[in-house]
Order: sequence, then C-alpha cells, then structure tokens
Amino acid sequence: MGSTDEGAGELQTGQEGEQTEIKTFRLTENAGQCNTEYTEIDDMNTCLITHITKETLETLTISSAFFDANGECLDILFNVTNSGFELAFAKAFHKEVINNVNILFVDQKDNLLCGWYRNATLHMQMQYHLPTQRDFRAICKTEDAFLLSKNNRLFLPIPLPKFQNFYFPDKAISTELMAFVDKIQSTAQLVNLSLSIAEEQERPDLAKKNVEQIFQQYQKTGDIFLIPFLYLGALEWSSADSNNVAPWDYLGFSLLELARPQDALPCFEQALKIDPLHKSAVCDKGECLIRLNRIEDAVRWLNEAVERIPEDEARLYLSDAYLFAGFPGISYRLLKEIQSTDFQEAIALTIKEREIAMPYLLNPNPDYSVLDAYPLFIDFKKESLPEIYEDDYGIKRYIDPIRQKGIPVTPEETVRQRVISYLNQQKGIPKETMFVEESLAHIDRELRDRVDILVGQLQSGKRKYILLVECKAPGIALEGEPTIQLLRYNTILQAPFVLLTNGDVSHIYHFDADTGEFEALRELPHYKEMCDSANIKSAGLTSAQWVRPEYAALSQPDVIQKYTWEGVISGEPPRGLASFLLNLAFCLLDEAHKIECPFVIPGCTIVTDYGVIPMTTGNAGGGQFSGNYRWFGVLDRHGKRQNVYLAVFGVGKSINDSHWGTRAGVTTLYFAIEEKGKAVSRLQIRLDTCLIPDGNGYRLTHTGVRSRGKIQPLIDFIAETVPELLGTKERILCGWLDKTQNMYL
Repeated sequence: MGSTDEGAGELQTGQEGEQTEIKTFRLTENAGQCNTEYTEIDDMNTCLITHITKETLETLTISSAFFDANGECLDILFNVTNSGFELAFAKAFHKEVINNVNILFVDQKDNLLCGWYRNATLHMQMQYHLPTQRDFRAICKTEDAFLLSKNNRLFLPIPLPKFQNFYFPDKAISTELMAFVDKIQSTAQLVNLSLSIAEEQERPDLAKKNVEQIFQQYQKTGDIFLIPFLYLGALEWSSADSNNVAPWDYLGFSLLELARPQDALPCFEQALKIDPLHKSAVCDKGECLIRLNRIEDAVRWLNEAVERIPEDEARLYLSDAYLFAGFPGISYRLLKEIQSTDFQEAIALTIKEREIAMPYLLNPNPDYSVLDAYPLFIDFKKESLPEIYEDDYGIKRYIDPIRQKGIPVTPEETVRQRVISYLNQQKGIPKETMFVEESLAHIDRELRDRVDILVGQLQSGKRKYILLVECKAPGIALEGEPTIQLLRYNTILQAPFVLLTNGDVSHIYHFDADTGEFEALRELPHYKEMCDSANIKSAGLTSAQWVRPEYAALSQPDVIQKYTWEGVISGEPPRGLASFLLNLAFCLLDEAHKIECPFVIPGCTIVTDYGVIPMTTGNAGGGQFSGNYRWFGVLDRHGKRQNVYLAVFGVGKSINDSHWGTRAGVTTLYFAIEEKGKAVSRLQIRLDTCLIPDGNGYRLTHTGVRSRGKIQPLIDFIAETVPELLGTKERILCGWLDKTQNMYL
C-alpha cells in the first residue's frame, strides 16, 4: 500500500505537535532502598523565598541579569550545581516544572524584602534561554517583576525559620506573604521592570543628554534603566535624520540589549542599507540571527562579514555562531586566531573553559598505544538476550530495550545486547541513562564517529557522562587500534570509566580528567559507586506510572487545556469532541491495560503489546510527530512480523506563521510501520472530521484520499482483503467507539 493520508501534506508538526511525556515523580533516598512519598504543594498558592546578597542585588539591578524587556524576566536564583535546591524541589512538588509561583527576594543580611516575581514558572533543573544566552531556573513576564527602591525595602510581616539559600513556605504562610505583597504593590515605591515606558521625571538628568552620551554612560555603568532612554532618543533621532546610520545602530543596540532581537534586526538592516560596512551593525546583525535561532543564516552572514571586515570583532561573533551551530572545534580555533589584546583578555577565561571541557581541542590525537590493561573475563554469556523476530525482508532483528526498535542480529550486536543486560542487571545502571550508538556529532558536528554505549546522568540540567563502552565481535583483538580509538573518544566525552570488550575478554579503565591519564582497573564499579566517584548527585527523581484521569474529568476545562498545551489534542476540536479525543489518546497511553496476546483481528494478529515508547517519525509532507506511541508486534496476513506504532497528536492553529503559514488546529490518529529498522508513516486520520456521531459513540471513518496514488486501488484492495470495512457515503468504516466511558485496549 502507498501512504494513506487524510490530507497528509498539510499535517506537519514541530514543537507544537510534540507530546510531552506525562509523569508523576517519587523521591528516592539511599539509592532506591527507601521510597518516601510526599504531599504535593498546590501550584496556585506557592511561594519561594530566596536569599540575595548585597553583591548579587547590585548586579541584578544594574544589568539585565534580573530582567529583559522582551516580555520575560529571567533569574538563575541559585548556583548551577545546587543539588540541594533540586532535592527540595523534588520533595515539594513531585515534578520538574511548576507554574504560578511567587518568588520573593530577601536581603540575606538584613532580612528585608527587595523585590519579587509573580506568576513565575520555576524549573527544578537549569534551563537555557537562547535570546539572552543565559541559564535560568525562573522565568516570568516583565510586567510581573518588581523591585523596591533602596529606601523602601521592608521587613516581612511574619518571622521565617532560618534557611541558607531558599525556603518553600506552606500554603498558610504563602497566603499571608502574598497579601502583604499585594498591599505593598498598591502603596509602596517600587519599580516595575517591563521598561516599556521611560518616565523622564524619574531620570531628569537624562533629558539634557544626547544619545551618544547616554550610550557612553551605559557602557561605563551597565545601568539597564538607561536603555529605554537610549531607545527613545535613538527613535526620535532616526525619525529626524533617517539617512544617518548612527541612530539606526543605537536603536538596534538598545532593542538587542532588551532581548528583543526580532525588533532589533530590521534596525541593523536599515543601518546596513545606509553603510554596508558599518562594523557594529554588521556584527550585531549576526548576533540577532543567533538569538533568533537562525544559526545557518548567522554562520553565512558572519563568514561574509569576516571576508569584508577582517577584524577580530567579526571573528568573535562568528565563533559564537559556530558554537551554536554545534561546531565547538571551529569556534575554539576562531577564538585562538584573535589578535586584539583587549579581546584576548576578555576571552581568556572562555578559551580556558573550552580546553578544560574539551581537551581533545588541544591534542586531538593522543598516543594511547602503550597503555596497559588487565585482561578480564566477564561472563556476559549468562546474560539474557532480547526477543528476536524476522522482518519483512527476512532479516532477523533484536528488539533493542534501549533504542526500542528492531536491530539486525550480528555477532557484534549480540555482544552489545548482553553488555546492556549486564550493565542493567549486574551493575544497577538504569536503562534510561544508557544511550546506544550515540553520535559524537551531538557534541561537535565536525565529529562523525559513534560510540556503542554511553551512560550519562543529568546534573543540574546538563548531561554528565559516567561510562563509555565499546563492543567488538568475538575474536576481535582489543589491543592496538580498538583501544586507541576508544580512549581517543573519551578525551571528548570525559567519562571517568571506560569498558572495552569483545564478549570474551574485557579491558576496564578509569580516566582522570585533571591529568588526562588512564588507569587500568580489575573490576567495573557499581553504578552508585561510579556516580559517587564522578561527584554526581541528583534529586533522585524517577518516573512513576502515569495516572489516567477519571472519565468524569475529561470534560473539565482545566484538564482539556492541560492536554491541549501538551500537544495531545488540538486547541479547537468541534464542540463536545475534546473529551472524547482525550479518551482515545489516553486509551493508547494507558499501560495498565494491555492487549491479551495473541489477539486475532481481520488481516493480522497482534502478538505483543510493548506499551508506550517515546519516538519521532515523519510524514509525507515533511513534518515530524514526536511524542509517545503505543507499540505493537504484529503478524501480517502473510505471517510476517511487523512493528506497528499508534499515537494521537494535536497540531496547533497558526496564522501567518513564518514556518507553518496559516493552518487550522487538528487532532490526528497517526499510524507508523517499521521498515528496515525505521518507523515510516502509513496512515493519518483527521479525527476532527472523520469521527461521525452515532448513538452513544462515534464511527471512525476515512474518505480514502491519499497523499500519493489514486483512491480506487485502495478501495479495490480493501474490497478484496477486508470487505467489511467498506462503507457507502464514508467509503471506509474503521469501527465504532463508545463515548460514555473510559476506553481500553
């Protein structure tokens, strides 16, 4: 059959269609020996109180570290490695993100309230904000960020327990604190940080200064409150003298400083129309493209800039562009080419950090040919192998437990599968921390190699590698090039433990990142010991079973809104259909109810219900569907084994979007079938239009329209193989679904 698509060419999803995995969490203490349940705090009444030092406060108020006038405020809040915060967060909330949090900033020395965020989104782990190129944990709208003037900071109305950096008060205390804040907002002198309007009476001295003087003052002091005045002055100047490059450059600069690259870019382009070689506008246009995530455009533009303006400033911006494009090696080499003394001083720390993080940049071909190891005989053969099936092309495949798809059976793959089992069963390494056939291009796109197994653990939002494994086929010698190659990989990955094996003989090493040296070991430590050795501490969050909402809750607006936002259904299904669409989606997501196999249906037999897996597939229109799929092992009508994947996705509505154009929101029942180890789109049914009301349920139909090929061959095929699916008006009848209760497979 060709691809059967109900309007396939229009169904393209990016992040809007991504389906977020639905999780609840449990805090695990003592490496899983004791699981402690905690009561979850109500998001709608949550406060976080954080201490702030005088030095930090000064930084926050004279730079954009506390806010950005792109409609959002960002703050890192705590040290990047503050695992104590992550532990407290996990204990309080059982999840990784909470909304509608009120964050109060309190002076650490005098215990005075300095400012606050309202309705913030708070993340357990560190996040990255591309427009400002900063890490953060909290984000809110600038209109919800407030700062008390220095002389108007107030003591909190209730005594607080002693705490070091942060404190999550209970609901009663949170309510009292926010009542106090409400009163302050209506009576006290404070500054709202939206910066949308510059009140001249607040800074009368600036009225007498021209744009260049304000710019120079900002360069000297870093006072972010100068930026609105710089913007207003440049705006007035550009209107009065539109053919002058300077006001357009200042206008773009002020907008870029306020994290508004989409507004700054036209200003720099206007400046460049007047003077194509205006250096600051050339470089700042590249900066705008980077912040707008138009990385390829940024690389292209800045490469041309370096040709036209061969100066260090352009190279510096080009280095940033290559870094964001995933080429840290090229970025590093550009930094090393910079000759300006001023720039060299500014980037010295950056260069040093890159060399520490990626020592292969200094020495890409270290000599490990003389390294000794202990030949170890680990009994991998006693480890169980995964299920094997024969695909439609006669190729035998393992059901890989990590990649969750069919992998051809080879001697090397057999070793790899046994090692995966050994690491999981004998060394306690969670499957979710293993990455198989991991490309080094994820670290540096100049690198084309892959590693067999890589174990990594999230540490404050960043993956830290723990173990690198290379598997060879039995009989392949480990000495020489295999060892040299693997240890060279590890100078890039910086994993403290390395395992090289052919299934019979194994070598194990410990890598010291400080010295760059390898030490041969006689045994691979347990996972917890490896984490302790690498100083990896986490909040101990492990995913628990998703809890399916009760049937009665499916019609509640907050439930519909939640799963619309998560991409399970579209935002505008026909009236009354939203709850049914959720019911159908949850039927596929509900792993508590699996099909009793073998399950015979016309044309095929379901032999295994594997449950839910995260996966990305594509469609004929070039779009992608990323999210959770229900995976079935099926014998087709010829007795051939197939892997079939089903999912429900919601595509958001867009109007004149730069990428998607104008399209209606739609919810799709999506089918994919594995071919040669890759899931390929085979059917998409637009549920919004293909569900026909019928009594206490809906008939699921299909028009027969295809993205490729005519309708009639499909109708003829169905008439021959499953004639009971043929309808009249709807052409194809796929079944009837009950809308009065929860559906189960």
